[in-house]
Amino acid sequence: ASIALQGSGADDLIAIAFATIGGACGAGAVVAMGFFLPPEFRLDRSSGIRASGRDVWSGTLAVLVALPLVSVAAMLGHVVSIEVFGVEPNRLAHDTLTKLAENESERAFWLTALAVVVAAPIAEEIIFRGFLQTALRRLGMSPLWAVVGVSLAFLAVHPTVLDASAMPALFVLSMVLGLSFEKTGRLGTPIVVHALFNALNLWWAWASDV
Repeated sequence: ASIALQGSGADDLIAIAFATIGGACGAGAVVAMGFFLPPEFRLDRSSGIRASGRDVWSGTLAVLVALPLVSVAAMLGHVVSIEVFGVEPNRLAHDTLTKLAENESERAFWLTALAVVVAAPIAEEIIFRGFLQTALRRLGMSPLWAVVGVSLAFLAVHPTVLDASAMPALFVLSMVLGLSFEKTGRLGTPIVVHALFNALNLWWAWASDV
């Protein structure tokens, strides 16, 4: 695979990576200023953002449970896309992964890796599980419905970058992320799950074009 910068596609990847990293920094800044937020949106101190050893173990276990479920949902989405809508799904469901496989510049790869394995899991878990799911629970919603509601919101922000056939798989993944947060009460666990899942997808995008 070539490591030379290959035109605007690699530039697009770098722009996406910087935007994602910036989003993570913004989410961290919001946490730092959390005392300005209404009580129902504040993170409990016990939730924590740093991943402890316990979070790594529980997150790894959750990934092992999630992978077959996400795979089944992905296959169903693939079949529905072809048989019902007559649309052949993209080989790599996420636009960022597609660009990565097509361009493969070394600089774009490492910035993308930093964005999707570190920045995106931190930013998205702070926003969706840390703030939104916490708020829904404090407003009286049951744990299951709060996880479902946040998962639908999670889907709603991905249509422009994700193939439609992958939406069922993303919903299942989001349910696992939300349930792991409910089970442990810590953001570290869904962050680890999210990071490991993204790392596996990044590896698949790289390996598929080696």
